[in-house]
Amino acid sequence: MQRLYRLFGYVIIATVFPYLCFRLVAVVIGAEEGLLQDLIAFSEFAVPVIFASVALVGTLFAASEGIRLAIDVQDNTLRIANRNGRLKR
Repeated sequence: MQRLYRLFGYVIIATVFPYLCFRLVAVVIGAEEGLLQDLIAFSEFAVPVIFASVALVGTLFAASEGIRLAIDVQDNTLRIANRNGRLKR
């Protein structure tokens, strides 16, 4: 799961930002008279998308690190238990 979360984060980064760049180029090329108005309309779309993608990627990476932390805690606990004798009866 940890690798999947991290992979999904990288996929989002690899798709959202190039899409926004291509759309910006299309807005600049396609604008005939109202370039400023078209850029304002694009920014009204792009800014929330950027914030949402950063929040989503941050959440995915944090979940990935949380899973790694839980696995490391479990491994360390088992090592200590095996070193000290697991069950003392």
